[in-house]
Amino acid sequence: MNINDVARRRCEKLLLLAARTLDSDETLAKRYVSLARRIAARHRLPLGNKAFCKECGLPWIPGKTVRVRLGRKRAGSGKTVLYTCVCKNTRRFPYSKKTKENKQIKH
Repeated sequence: MNINDVARRRCEKLLLLAARTLDSDETLAKRYVSLARRIAARHRLPLGNKAFCKECGLPWIPGKTVRVRLGRKRAGSGKTVLYTCVCKNTRRFPYSKKTKENKQIKH
C-alpha cells in the first residue's frame, strides 16, 4: 500500500466526517477540513474545488452551507455555476453541455 493512498483515504474520511459533524459542531467540522487540507498539501494530492470553502473552511453542503446557482451569460465569459458560501465567498466554475461522445475524434 502506497503512502499517497493512505493519505488520500484519510483526506476523504476527514471530509466525510466534516460533513457529518457540521450540524452538531461547526468548529470541529472546520478542524477536519483544515487537517484534510494539510495532509493533501503535504502529499500533493488534489482535494477537489467543490468540497469546501477556501475562505472559512466549512464543508459545502448544497442548501445548508452553499447556494448553487447558474451564472448569467456574459460576453466572452461563457456558462458558469456560482457557489456562494454562507460567509459570502463566491466561486465560479465553468461548464459546457459537451459530452464525452462529442469530444471523441471520429476516424
